[in-house]
Amino acid sequence: MDFWQRLDALVASHELVIDRPRGSAHPRFLSAVYPLDYGYLQETSGGDGNGVDVWRGSQVPCGVVGGVCTVDSLKGDAELKVLLGCTEQEISAAKRFHDGSRYMSSVIVRRGERRAKRQGERSCRAAGTRSRRRSRETGLPKLSSSCGTRTR
Repeated sequence: MDFWQRLDALVASHELVIDRPRGSAHPRFLSAVYPLDYGYLQETSGGDGNGVDVWRGSQVPCGVVGGVCTVDSLKGDAELKVLLGCTEQEISAAKRFHDGSRYMSSVIVRRGERRAKRQGERSCRAAGTRSRRRSRETGLPKLSSSCGTRTR
């Protein structure tokens, strides 16, 4: 198994909890507003000892498209934040969010284009998200679920 396959498996096997919905303010730094849904994978451990962080974008299916690697000199930690179903604009917004602090810097690690779609769709299906399919009754596209997430 490679890195991306293991990350797909991690996402597929843990519930995504969105504790900071898009448009909400950071609990300590009120001027920092989340441009996307932000949360964590329940029962996992990231670089800061809390759950693995996730930025959830608007793409359906919502597969792993990359990660944001951050260094926080105030907290003294480095982390990988998973990018799940993010468009290029959403990836840029997540990077700007982290780079907007004088204590943080980030880099984006993108998953290879051809594999991302195939692998990401599998991880979302395993996490409870269905890919777009046409209804047999109406011929219209069925809407996908929300990546097996729970909002707090």
